[in-house]
Amino acid sequence: MKQDPLACALFDRLKHFQVLGLVRKGLVPLITCSLVVTACGGGGSSSSATAGGGNNVSIAAKPADLSLVVGFTQTFNGTGAQARISSPKGVALDSAGNAYITEAGLHSVRKISPAGVVTVFAGDPVSSGFTDGAGTAARFLNPGAIAIDKNDNVYVLDAGNGTVRKISSAGLVTTLAGSPGQFGTTDGKGSSARFTNLTSIASDAPGGVFVWDGQVLRKIALDGSVSTLNVDIDRGYSVHLASDNNGNLLIASAVHPGFIAVPRHVLHKLSPTGVLTKVYEFSTKDEDGAVFDIGGIAVDGAGNIYVSNGSFTQNPSPNISYTFTGNTVLKLSPEGTLTTIAGSLGQTGFNDGDALDARFDSPGSLTADRLGNLVMADVGNNAIRVVSNKGIASTLAGRGSSSVDEQGSAAQLKGVVGLASDQRGNVVVAERSALRRLSTSGMLTTVTNFSGRFQNLALDSRGFMYVSNFAGTFSNTLQFAPTGAPTDASYPYYASSLAVNTQDDLFGFGGSRSSITNITTGKSLADLGDGASAKAFVFDAEGNTYVANQFRSNILKVSPDGTVSVLAGMNDKPGYKDGGAQTAQFNSPEGIAVIGTDVYVSDTGNNLIRKISRDGNVTTVAGTTGSLDTVMGKAGALYRPTYLTTESTSTLLVVVDGKAIVRVHLQ
Repeated sequence: MKQDPLACALFDRLKHFQVLGLVRKGLVPLITCSLVVTACGGGGSSSSATAGGGNNVSIAAKPADLSLVVGFTQTFNGTGAQARISSPKGVALDSAGNAYITEAGLHSVRKISPAGVVTVFAGDPVSSGFTDGAGTAARFLNPGAIAIDKNDNVYVLDAGNGTVRKISSAGLVTTLAGSPGQFGTTDGKGSSARFTNLTSIASDAPGGVFVWDGQVLRKIALDGSVSTLNVDIDRGYSVHLASDNNGNLLIASAVHPGFIAVPRHVLHKLSPTGVLTKVYEFSTKDEDGAVFDIGGIAVDGAGNIYVSNGSFTQNPSPNISYTFTGNTVLKLSPEGTLTTIAGSLGQTGFNDGDALDARFDSPGSLTADRLGNLVMADVGNNAIRVVSNKGIASTLAGRGSSSVDEQGSAAQLKGVVGLASDQRGNVVVAERSALRRLSTSGMLTTVTNFSGRFQNLALDSRGFMYVSNFAGTFSNTLQFAPTGAPTDASYPYYASSLAVNTQDDLFGFGGSRSSITNITTGKSLADLGDGASAKAFVFDAEGNTYVANQFRSNILKVSPDGTVSVLAGMNDKPGYKDGGAQTAQFNSPEGIAVIGTDVYVSDTGNNLIRKISRDGNVTTVAGTTGSLDTVMGKAGALYRPTYLTTESTSTLLVVVDGKAIVRVHLQ
C-alpha cells in the first residue's frame, strides 16, 4: 500500500519523541538547561546583528578570557533544542515535512528538517537589505508571514521592504510583487504594485497568494499581478489568512467593539467564486473556547480549522489595565464544534507531553498537514512546537526559557532587561517580572517577583534596587529594599534606562532617550542633542557620565557641568573600526561600564566588547564580528552582548542574547 509522504516524514514518527525529555529520542541529546533568544530591553531594542566591517575580524593581541557565569548559550543552527530560534514570525510546511520559519530580527528564512536540523534557507542573519539571489546571497528586511504552494514554492512577506518574495524549492529568491522601499496602494504587475502594511499571507489552489495589506485583502497571481478584492469584513487590528483544499480562503479578524471591552474575533470564508460567509464568532467567556488574541489559523485535509490563542492587554485609563491570557490551541470542526486541543486557558510556561497538560507562551503562526498534525511558532518560548493528531505536544527546534534559580549553567534566565553591580560586589539581574541576585560563585536566586513589567535596573551603594515599571499609560519607577521587598518610594517617572551616581542619586533617560534627568531631584542633568537615542549610561568616580548612544552608534561624555561631547565613534556611521576616537566606529552599542579611567562598551551590532582608554584610543577586547554564537575562552565569541557592568577591577559581566551572563576576564 502506498504511504502518504507526510505520514512517513515528520509526524508519523512522533512516537519517537521523549515526552518528558522535550526532544526527539535517538535524534537529539537530552538537554536539561537551555535558554532562548529574547529581545533585550523588554522588547524595546531594534538593533540588528549586522556587522559593519566584515566577519571574523581579529581581536586584540591580548584578548579577554570569557567564562560562563549563569545561563546556557546555544548555537544558531543545530539540531532540536541546540538550535537558537528567535521570535519566529511565520511557519509553513512543505510536502516532505520540512518546516520553514521567518525571523524578522535576523532577516532570514530558516529550514527545519523532519529530524529537527535547523539551517539557513534564504537570507543572511547578520546582514539585512534587499537582494534577489540563491540562498544566503539573498537579503530580506524584517520578513514576516510565510506560505507554501502545492509545488513547494515558499512565499514570504518581506515587510520591511514592502514586497512579496518567492523562494523556489531549490532556494532561489525572486521578487513576486512590489518594489523595495516603495509603499502605497497601487494595483499592478510585479514591481509596479505597491503595498502598505503586509501582515498575513495564504496560498490558493492555482498557486497564487492572498495577502492582507493594511486594511484590505489583495490577490497576487502567478505572474505577479496584484488586485485589491472588495471584501466586506470587520476591519480590526489583526487579520490572519489560511486556505483549504477546496480553494476557500479563511479570514480570521479581530475588532474592538468598545474602548474597554476585549476584541471580538470572527472567522469568515471566501469561496473561489467570491462569496463571503460568516463561519464562526469566537467567545471571550467560554472557559473551553475563549479566544483573546488569535496568533494564527490553519486548516487540515479534513477541513478542521485550528486557531492559536495568545494574550491581549488593554489599558483603558492610566490606572486600569486588563490582561487576558489564552495560550491554547483550538480546533473548529466542519460541523462547528469548538474544542481546546492543547494548552490550558490562562496558563503560561514551557513543557511537552499530553497536549492539554502542555504549556505555551504566546502561540503564534501555525500550519497543519493533511493528517491534522500541527507545527506552531511558540513565540514567547522562542521554539517551534508540534501538536500531533494523537494529542501529544513536543518540541521540534529551539527551547523555551524560564526563570530557574541554580548555579552556573543549571540556572535559567528569561528575558534579561537589566544588570547592575555596586561597590560591595553585589550583582542583581532584572527580568521582566523578577529581580534576581547573582553570587560570586554563580548562584542565581530570586529576591522578588512582581506583577508589573520591568524595563531596566539600577543598584545603589546600600543595595537598594530601582526598576522602571512599564504598564502602558501608567508607568513609574519603583524602589525595592535589598531583601526584595517593595518600599514606599515611587517616582512618577518612566525611564528607559537608569543609573546611580556616587552620591546615590537616581538618574534616568526620558521616553525620548535624549535627555538625562535626576529622578531624585527632578532636575535635568543634560540634553544629549537632536537625534540622540541613548540605550545605557554610567557614572565614573569624577562625576562624568558616559552614554551608549545606540541609534547614532557613538559614545557620549557628559561632564559634571552638563557639557556634552562625543567621546568616541562617528555620528550615524555604524561600522567596525578600532583606533582614534574620531575615526573609530561602533554599531548600535547597548551597554557601558567604567573601570578606573577606561570605558567599556557592549558593541551589540558588532558582537564585541570595546575599550575606550583615557586618551580616546578604541580597542577590541572580546568577541568576533559577525558571530552567531557565544564561545567561551580566549579569542571567544559573544552573540548580542547588551547589559554590561563592572564586577571587579579586572572583570566585567555582560548579558548575551538576553539569556546568559558571561564573565569577561580582562588581560
